[in-house]
Amino acid sequence: RSLDQAGELTELGYPQAAILAAWAALESTMRIRLRATGGQAGWGSPPRQVLRELYSAGALTPDEFRLAEQASKLRNYFAHGFANDGTDASSLGLTVKALSDITRRLLNETQPLSQPAA
Repeated sequence: RSLDQAGELTELGYPQAAILAAWAALESTMRIRLRATGGQAGWGSPPRQVLRELYSAGALTPDEFRLAEQASKLRNYFAHGFANDGTDASSLGLTVKALSDITRRLLNETQPLSQPAA
Protein backbone atom coordinates (compact mmCIF):
# COMPACT_ATOMS: atom_id res chain seq x y z
CA ARG A 1 0.00 0.00 0.00
CA SER A 2 2.78 2.45 0.88
CA LEU A 3 4.40 1.78 -2.49
CA ASP A 4 1.19 2.68 -4.30
CA GLN A 5 0.91 5.83 -2.21
CA ALA A 6 4.52 6.75 -2.95
CA GLY A 7 3.86 6.49 -6.68
CA GLU A 8 0.67 8.53 -6.41
CA LEU A 9 2.39 11.21 -4.32
CA THR A 10 5.19 11.47 -6.87
CA GLU A 11 2.69 11.89 -9.71
CA LEU A 12 0.81 14.55 -7.73
CA GLY A 13 3.99 16.57 -7.21
CA TYR A 14 4.71 15.70 -3.58
CA PRO A 15 8.17 14.11 -3.82
CA GLN A 16 9.09 14.64 -0.15
CA ALA A 17 5.97 12.81 1.01
CA ALA A 18 6.65 10.14 -1.61
CA ILE A 19 10.12 9.57 -0.14
CA LEU A 20 8.57 9.10 3.31
CA ALA A 21 6.03 6.58 2.00
CA ALA A 22 8.59 4.67 -0.06
CA TRP A 23 10.99 4.54 2.88
CA ALA A 24 8.23 3.24 5.19
CA ALA A 25 7.55 0.41 2.75
CA LEU A 26 11.24 -0.42 2.42
CA GLU A 27 11.84 -0.33 6.16
CA SER A 28 8.95 -2.68 6.83
CA THR A 29 10.06 -5.02 4.07
CA MET A 30 13.66 -5.04 5.32
CA ARG A 31 12.46 -6.23 8.74
CA ILE A 32 10.33 -8.95 7.13
CA ARG A 33 13.23 -10.05 4.91
CA LEU A 34 15.71 -10.11 7.80
CA ARG A 35 13.35 -12.22 9.92
CA ALA A 36 12.89 -14.58 6.95
CA THR A 37 16.65 -15.16 6.92
CA GLY A 38 16.65 -15.93 10.64
CA GLY A 39 17.70 -12.48 11.81
CA GLN A 40 16.15 -10.46 14.58
CA ALA A 41 14.22 -7.37 13.57
CA GLY A 42 11.21 -5.86 15.21
CA TRP A 43 9.95 -2.71 16.86
CA GLY A 44 12.92 -0.63 17.89
CA SER A 45 15.37 -2.23 15.46
CA PRO A 46 17.31 0.68 13.98
CA PRO A 47 16.69 0.77 10.21
CA ARG A 48 20.36 1.36 9.43
CA GLN A 49 21.30 -1.74 11.41
CA VAL A 50 18.73 -3.80 9.52
CA LEU A 51 20.02 -2.33 6.26
CA ARG A 52 23.62 -3.25 7.14
CA GLU A 53 22.63 -6.77 8.16
CA LEU A 54 20.79 -7.36 4.89
CA TYR A 55 23.75 -6.02 2.94
CA SER A 56 26.15 -8.25 4.88
CA ALA A 57 23.89 -11.23 4.18
CA GLY A 58 24.02 -10.47 0.45
CA ALA A 59 20.33 -9.53 0.21
CA LEU A 60 21.23 -6.08 -1.17
CA THR A 61 23.67 -5.18 -3.91
CA PRO A 62 26.27 -2.48 -3.23
CA ASP A 63 24.29 -0.06 -5.42
CA GLU A 64 21.05 -0.83 -3.57
CA PHE A 65 22.80 -0.40 -0.24
CA ARG A 66 24.20 3.02 -1.23
CA LEU A 67 20.85 4.15 -2.61
CA ALA A 68 19.03 3.04 0.55
CA GLU A 69 21.58 4.87 2.72
CA GLN A 70 21.07 8.05 0.72
CA ALA A 71 17.29 7.62 0.86
CA SER A 72 17.52 7.16 4.63
CA LYS A 73 19.22 10.54 4.90
CA LEU A 74 16.51 12.13 2.74
CA ARG A 75 13.82 10.47 4.82
CA ASN A 76 15.32 11.85 8.02
CA TYR A 77 15.70 15.28 6.47
CA PHE A 78 12.07 15.45 5.38
CA ALA A 79 10.62 13.67 8.42
CA HIS A 80 12.19 16.25 10.72
CA GLY A 81 10.59 19.12 8.87
CA PHE A 82 13.41 20.42 6.73
CA ALA A 83 12.55 21.76 3.31
CA ASN A 84 14.04 20.24 0.21
CA ASP A 85 17.83 20.07 0.41
CA GLY A 86 18.12 21.28 -3.18
CA THR A 87 17.49 17.90 -4.78
CA ASP A 88 15.19 18.40 -7.74
CA ALA A 89 11.79 16.71 -7.91
CA SER A 90 12.86 14.54 -10.83
CA SER A 91 15.77 13.08 -8.83
CA LEU A 92 13.48 12.48 -5.85
CA GLY A 93 11.04 10.71 -8.16
CA LEU A 94 13.83 8.45 -9.41
CA THR A 95 14.77 7.69 -5.81
CA VAL A 96 11.16 6.76 -5.04
CA LYS A 97 11.11 4.45 -8.08
CA ALA A 98 14.39 2.81 -7.05
CA LEU A 99 13.20 2.30 -3.46
CA SER A 100 10.00 0.76 -4.79
CA ASP A 101 11.97 -1.60 -7.03
CA ILE A 102 14.20 -2.72 -4.15
CA THR A 103 11.17 -3.19 -1.89
CA ARG A 104 9.31 -5.29 -4.45
CA ARG A 105 12.37 -7.47 -5.07
CA LEU A 106 12.90 -8.08 -1.36
CA LEU A 107 9.20 -8.91 -0.94
CA ASN A 108 9.30 -11.35 -3.83
CA GLU A 109 12.36 -13.07 -2.39
CA THR A 110 10.65 -13.36 0.99
CA GLN A 111 7.55 -15.10 -0.37
CA PRO A 112 7.60 -18.87 0.01
CA LEU A 113 7.95 -20.76 -3.24
CA SER A 114 4.83 -22.56 -4.33
CA GLN A 115 5.03 -26.32 -4.21
CA PRO A 116 4.66 -28.20 -7.50
CA ALA A 117 1.56 -30.32 -7.80
CA ALA A 118 2.13 -33.99 -7.08
